[in-house]
Amino acid sequence: MKKSLYLFSINLSLILSLCLIINNLSQLILFSIIFNIINIWWISQKIKKRDSITNFSKIINLLFNFSAIIFLYPDLLVNDPKLFFYGDELFIVQAFKLMIFYQFIVTIILKLFESLGFGDVDFKNFDFFNKDLIKTVIEINIFSFILYELSGKKILSILSGRASNVYGSFFKVPAYSGSTNTFFILFNYFIQFTAVIGSLYLLNYLFTKLIKGVKVEFLRINISDYYQFILFFITIIYYISAFYSDVRVNLLYVIIPVLILFSSLIFSSSNVNTKFSLLTIQTTKIITLTLLILVFLLVSQIQVYRRGGSGATFFKRQGYEFTKTQGIVQTDRNLYMLSEIIKFSPNNGTVEGRKRFANIPYQFVPSLIFPNKPRISEDIHRDVENSIINNFSYKYTNTSVSFTLLGNFILAYGKNLGFILSTVFTIIISYLNIFILSKFLSSRFYPYIAVSLLSVYFILSRSLFYYFTLISIIIYSLIILLIYTKLRKSI
Repeated sequence: MKKSLYLFSINLSLILSLCLIINNLSQLILFSIIFNIINIWWISQKIKKRDSITNFSKIINLLFNFSAIIFLYPDLLVNDPKLFFYGDELFIVQAFKLMIFYQFIVTIILKLFESLGFGDVDFKNFDFFNKDLIKTVIEINIFSFILYELSGKKILSILSGRASNVYGSFFKVPAYSGSTNTFFILFNYFIQFTAVIGSLYLLNYLFTKLIKGVKVEFLRINISDYYQFILFFITIIYYISAFYSDVRVNLLYVIIPVLILFSSLIFSSSNVNTKFSLLTIQTTKIITLTLLILVFLLVSQIQVYRRGGSGATFFKRQGYEFTKTQGIVQTDRNLYMLSEIIKFSPNNGTVEGRKRFANIPYQFVPSLIFPNKPRISEDIHRDVENSIINNFSYKYTNTSVSFTLLGNFILAYGKNLGFILSTVFTIIISYLNIFILSKFLSSRFYPYIAVSLLSVYFILSRSLFYYFTLISIIIYSLIILLIYTKLRKSI
């Protein structure tokens, strides 16, 4: 507890120095590194010693900060040319300070949730790998394969990427196409769930082989060899398909819940003996998670550098224009875009920005029911970028179309009100995620719900609208799962 208070005090002092001292880009880089190291260290501290307890407030806090780091910091840390050659330093510093204040306030609130025990879950006696649910999802996987082929799409298109103008973590469909293509976006979530289960099953096998005398029971799956084979087959094919999608997020949809659940469930085993082993549960877990993260970083960077082509190499960049001009780390220019939004948005925001918020409910209405509903399209992305962000001439493919949640609110309501609303909405959405993850443990669909929510929460800092789109897909996939389960029982 004392260590947690010390770390909080250090970060509070850093925030005060940010307000009073730091006013130029050269100071920002060192500050961001120190602040985030202390912040992650503080979040990782246990409020109370509770064995086998998983706290989702802490997990959501880590995910939120991970999201902020991967989407907001890279262009600052690796000297992105767009930021440093075309950005206005005054507004970049303003954007950076708002990011830090936003990150710090949300972190404090989520740490408070954790101290109150909100989000506590004990997986010790919970059958996370329910055989009926797994068999049901695998059957949906098989059905979706057949439907994909019958719809006229070639099954090998799962190995296509964004250069082919198709998108998806597994089943690939044209962007913004709507109609029946939406079904395959839904089916992707069942494939992702299967890949998470398969990955955990594999990690459990490796884990028990590494530690002598350990019997881990939390991943016991009483299904036939036939279903086990399909489970591993889909898992392997998913990773290959996600790699060739040229979108790193598609790998994170599986990697993130695997990391969280493996780390949480490994302490819930009641029959563990490491007395005669050099490797303990703790050391083996750390080694396993570290290797998994390193493999992801390597694969995702190779993925970026081979976009649009098949040559997986750091030295021969292909595909989009921006991959040819990037450094070792690819950036999305989110800090640059946030600084431009602050620079060009009036104090009371813009009508176009508020219109996008008014259109949020339509994201939960299926396009099959309302084909002419207002939606975010490729043309709208271009129009907004060209009017607010691109205040000089360069190729459209040189930048990502991500605004970040902060940018969404500031564009709509101005810097001051936009910052307040973005903080409040982030806390509300985080609260709802924690509530669902901790209070719906008795649901037969809980494993699917937990995997789905953990898969997409980290995208929240990138874009509020993108996050709501993903949540609407999860809701409809749950409806499909419920209908199929009832039909399966009645037959």
